[in-house]
Amino acid sequence: MVKIKTVNRWAQLSCTRWSKNKFIRRYFRKKYQNQVNKYLRSSEYKAKYKEHEKGNAVDTYPYPYSDPEFANWSESDDKNDYSLISDQSGFVVKYASSYVAFKIFEATGKWPKRKSKKRFDAKNWIAFLEEAGYSYKCDAPILFSVGILKQEYISSPAKKTALCEAALSEIQEYGLVVWFEGWRLVGGDICVSTYLNHKYATFDVDPEHYDWVKIKGAM
Repeated sequence: MVKIKTVNRWAQLSCTRWSKNKFIRRYFRKKYQNQVNKYLRSSEYKAKYKEHEKGNAVDTYPYPYSDPEFANWSESDDKNDYSLISDQSGFVVKYASSYVAFKIFEATGKWPKRKSKKRFDAKNWIAFLEEAGYSYKCDAPILFSVGILKQEYISSPAKKTALCEAALSEIQEYGLVVWFEGWRLVGGDICVSTYLNHKYATFDVDPEHYDWVKIKGAM
């Protein structure tokens, strides 16, 4: 893989903060995104994936997105100073939506895509998944399913969970989407994974706090 300093320069040139030419931005966006494809063929990724398949908590979110030094500048969505870096599904890297979009790709071989030009934050993911072709809602999480934190657990201080305490401002602004990892052997909680505060996170949650969508076509 290309060193992170070079990949960061490509990422910068994909944004209006550093480049006003849309053709240049598109070219360099493809360059840094292509590093993901190279990483997925690496022995490092294959080893992590094998450990994850054994049931271990391993972050398989790919390089360069998972690198702490990637896109480590101030974020702006101002059209004249845009500096956000997006993945192949169009979500900002190192956020929950990007992480779960990758997990869908990892399970199906296809990055989920929106059909409209709407902005889909994590709290809008039921609508996003429907556009992407995933509309099978589950009463409870099952293998290869996505959880969307219900609105009342985002906005109501009386119903805040331990998870909300950990990254309250991020969750209140964008909502939260998670990837189902498995049921616990004791009790009714489940294990999920996501990205919060630009970092991989895995934790137990009450499945009743989430809406669940099955990802059909998973390999």
